[in-house]
Amino acid sequence: MKRIIFTLLCIMTWSLASAYDYPYMVFKTSDGTLTSVAVTSLEITISGTKLVVKNASGTTSFSLSDLSKMYFSTEANSIEEIESHEENEVEIFSVTGVSYGKYVNVVAAKERLPKGVYVVNSNGKTSKILVR
Repeated sequence: MKRIIFTLLCIMTWSLASAYDYPYMVFKTSDGTLTSVAVTSLEITISGTKLVVKNASGTTSFSLSDLSKMYFSTEANSIEEIESHEENEVEIFSVTGVSYGKYVNVVAAKERLPKGVYVVNSNGKTSKILVR
């Protein structure tokens, strides 16, 4: 029995130590949206039906039923550069996952958003924009 407990503790220690090699944790929802969170001061809890993720830069929550995958990564996420969303309705999020609402198109969103980097979700595709 002591060997089993010792083995489990060794495995847990190894897995925690190897997580330090990865600066981000990525959360993937069932619609394919990826949200990266820096692991610095990372705290993950479950509150009701939500997974609550806190770190040094803020708090993000995910519906447990909508969360399809979470994993450590060396990159912030796999968001591609902006494609042409000029004619499509878009939904805008901050890089920490906070929703900024839906807009008629990217041009309309850029006119109303403060300066920063945003994640654009349109027609099942995710990309990023920079508002100057």
